Formats: sequence, C-alpha cells, structure tokens
Amino acid sequence: MAISGLLKLRNALHSPLGHCQDVVEQSKEYFALKMAACLQLGVTVAALQTLKLEQSSPLKEQVELANFGE
Repeated sequence: MAISGLLKLRNALHSPLGHCQDVVEQSKEYFALKMAACLQLGVTVAALQTLKLEQSSPLKEQVELANFGE
C-alpha cells in the first residue's frame, strides 16, 4: 500500500504543473501512512515492554523465594 502511494507521488511529480493538487494529496496520503506505521510501532514496543515487565516481576519473586529457602 505504501509503495503504491510512493509510485503515485512519483508519477504526480513528473506530470505537468496542472497536477499540483495530485502531488499535495499523494503527499498527505504518504505521510498519513508513515505516521500510522510509526504509531503502530510505538504501540507494539510499549506492549512488549509491558509484557517484559510483567514477566520479569514474578520471576524475580520466585528467585528471591528460592534463595530465602536455602
């Protein structure tokens, strides 16, 4: 989807000046796609960090309990 947007943008840039509106619209579409991808990446990273914290906490407690029993 992003590649087709880039191709449309490239084609619009190489077309006559009468197609300036196309260039603007394609630029908006490209940056909207890029922004959505960045937001999705941010959400994914945050979810992974949360999952890592949730998984590390019980493990840490188990290790402390095991060491206490020795």
